Amino acid sequence: MNARSSCRPPPPDTPAGAPRPRAARGGGATLRLSDTFFDQDVPCTAEPGHLLAVSNHFGWVVAASSQGGQFAILSLALETTLDALLIPRVYAAGFGLFSLPTLRSTARSASPHDTPKVDPALHVPTPSPVDFLRFAMGEKLVVAGLRDGSVAVWRLKSLVEGQVRSRSLFGSLAPATDVATLDGRETSPEHLLQSAPLKTLPALVAGESLIDLCPNPAPDSPLLAVLAPSAAAPLTIFNLETSAVHATFPSDLAATSACWSVKGKQLAVGTASGTIVQLSPEGEQKALVPAPADLSPSGAFEVRSVEWLENNVFLATYAKPRTKSEDDVEHEDEVYVITKAGQEMSYTKFADPCPPFGMMGRQGRRWVGRFRNW
Repeated sequence: MNARSSCRPPPPDTPAGAPRPRAARGGGATLRLSDTFFDQDVPCTAEPGHLLAVSNHFGWVVAASSQGGQFAILSLALETTLDALLIPRVYAAGFGLFSLPTLRSTARSASPHDTPKVDPALHVPTPSPVDFLRFAMGEKLVVAGLRDGSVAVWRLKSLVEGQVRSRSLFGSLAPATDVATLDGRETSPEHLLQSAPLKTLPALVAGESLIDLCPNPAPDSPLLAVLAPSAAAPLTIFNLETSAVHATFPSDLAATSACWSVKGKQLAVGTASGTIVQLSPEGEQKALVPAPADLSPSGAFEVRSVEWLENNVFLATYAKPRTKSEDDVEHEDEVYVITKAGQEMSYTKFADPCPPFGMMGRQGRRWVGRFRNW
């Protein structure tokens, strides 16, 4: 699920290019998890991101927010007495922690076509807006890619318990029916101010937003692939346990998208040339998947997204590179399912499941959220 780019056009009063509210559907109702991601004082310049992650195993949802509910009220209160020390909106961005059972029950009880606003069980403020949210290491970690290029990591168990700081990185996490008891508990201002991440990985290039975050899907793997637009460090794999760099990839790779294999043994990297490169976590090239032959002209399309669906099956989106200076931009993407049989490739073209619907501000990237253990 692409939390910031849905298939429906934005409301009429939404400024062009402004990200839309977070929403989840069920029983004909739409659950609103945050307010719109547009601030007249702080224009949005980042590309759309992956702002929703679901842990079906533990029964929790994290969704980015433009302002922080209780924390926004806290900020307002503090500004009246500490206006010289507190900069408004510095902590307005962040993400909310929602109980999945609560979201389901709210959706079931809502009337058709209603749009109830669901408050998070906990709001976690961040110093920079959240552009990516992922679960990692068996859904025990919450990983957030921030707009300043840094990556912040929280332990889900600590967030559920309301204790962000913990000596141990790992520990048991109760089933969803038990951890959902946090819902409805009041969160103190002191806790909100102490919601620091367990660790933060510095930006590869200071101030440069990320393209994607890709945690290894193996439950015990600490590897996190970080994709950045920088030519100097386009793709870097970090170890979340040690915060060390596991592997770096050369700039001539020209990475534009990435995805782990189903078991996390290899990484599929989409490139600016339209080729998909299969790599080991250490960077050894294993195979190449060329672009579809019917994409014309050859070499004019880059891989905007790649999903490794099965051992020999990929879902890839191709599009022409776009720059913000272009006046007449092509916004149509080409979507293919690619099946490998030895050295042979078959390409099945599909209609775009999420066309722009006339949204000229769409940057063209897309992210897919896979709901495991559904």
